[in-house]
Amino acid sequence: MSACALTSIQQRWTQWLGERSYALYTAHFPVLVAVVWLGWTHVGVTGSGLLGVPVCFLVAHLAHHLTQGLPAQQVPRLLPEVSHD
Repeated sequence: MSACALTSIQQRWTQWLGERSYALYTAHFPVLVAVVWLGWTHVGVTGSGLLGVPVCFLVAHLAHHLTQGLPAQQVPRLLPEVSHD
């Protein structure tokens, strides 16, 4: 991996985005559909779609913040741990 690529991976915004990538993946489509549906008569489809992008990031951030607080100790183990030695 080049030094430039490694530096960009270590950037704060890429870490932030990587931590929220699954929440963004799961939330972006319904959020964009809802924002476009609510706003297309006022600002058009393109304008409401562009407004929906920051809303998607906000929803992903909130979903990540709400779900990351669950400690691993509260999740019951269904299977015993397996050693890879």
